[in-house]
Amino acid sequence: MGRWLVLSLVGLCLSGMAVAARADIYRCNRNGQVSYQQAPCEAGSANVRLQGENASSLLLGCYDVASQPGIRLTRRSEDDYVMTGGGTAATRMRPATVDERTQVGRAYHLVVAEGVVMQDDAGEISHGIYHGQNAQREDVFFVHLPFATGIITKRATCDSQAQ
Repeated sequence: MGRWLVLSLVGLCLSGMAVAARADIYRCNRNGQVSYQQAPCEAGSANVRLQGENASSLLLGCYDVASQPGIRLTRRSEDDYVMTGGGTAATRMRPATVDERTQVGRAYHLVVAEGVVMQDDAGEISHGIYHGQNAQREDVFFVHLPFATGIITKRATCDSQAQ
């Protein structure tokens, strides 16, 4: 009987860890400043709760890309993203396929874990925003877009101009 009690407790702990790994992410907008956090937004902020594993995608948010600061990636649905800023009109994006991530990884010597690409892109290497590791196993964000290619800087909050 004691053995079943121990196994039950271990199972409860493991299921609790699985729930924690899928924690909600909150998109907060206070006076035009957007941020993503794990706790509910403070009073006076517009509060949108994104649920599940995909909601915590590290790709969501704002980036500084070359001479085009304020690229923003937002989500409309699980398979539909929108990129705004960078001097271009809003561009619909979709999750990158395994083949697209592999292609970018080979071309730029990265291990790409996730990415979003332009919906109707038919280029040799898909234009998009990617997340993974470089040869030194450092966490990096990489952009391959018509106006910029290379490692980019991700910011936790967005400038009001990028909206």
